[in-house]
Amino acid sequence: MAGIVERARALHEDVELLEKACAEELAERAAMSKRPDQIMSDHTAHALLKAIVERNAQLGRLYADEDGLLKAEVDEITGEGAFEIFSARLDSIRHAHRLNRLEASLGADPAAEMVQSVLEAEPEVVFTAEEGDGRYLDLHACHELYVNLKGVKPVDYYTYVTAHACSPDKVSTRTASGAPYRRYIDATLEY
Repeated sequence: MAGIVERARALHEDVELLEKACAEELAERAAMSKRPDQIMSDHTAHALLKAIVERNAQLGRLYADEDGLLKAEVDEITGEGAFEIFSARLDSIRHAHRLNRLEASLGADPAAEMVQSVLEAEPEVVFTAEEGDGRYLDLHACHELYVNLKGVKPVDYYTYVTAHACSPDKVSTRTASGAPYRRYIDATLEY
C-alpha cells in the first residue's frame, strides 16, 4: 500500500505532467490558423487545467493532515529504524518493478496515458449548426426563458444578446427572486 508521502509525490508528478501538456497545447494553439481548431484547443487546455486544479485540491487535503497520518508517516521514516523502513520499501519497489518489467519494455508511456485519460474523461464539445464551430453564440433557449419571465419586457434575439444576456440589472428584484428566473440563470450558466 502506498503511503501518504508516496501519494503526494505521485500527485505532484501528475500536476507537473499536466502542466507540461497544457503548455504544449497552448504553444500549438498559437500556430493554429483556423478558429475552430483554436476553440477545440482551448477546450483541451481547459480540461487539463481542470485536472490540475483537482489534483492540487487533493494535495491540499493531504497536506491538511486532518487525521494525522502524514505526520505519523513522516515521523516513522525519520525516526529510529529509518534504515530498516527504507530497506523494506526499496525491496517492495524492486519487486514491483520486476513484476511490471514487461510493461516498461513494451514502451508504454504512463505520462501520455495519464494525459489521454484526463482528456477522454472530459465530455466532447459539440457545437450546433447555429454556432458555426464555436464562432457564434446560440442563446435561443436562454432567450426564450428570458422573454417568458414575468415583469420583463420582451426583446428580439439580437437585442437580448447585445444588451440583456449578461446584465442582471435589467430585471426587477421581484422577478429575480422567483424560480423561473433561477431556471433562466442556471440555463445561461450551463451554456
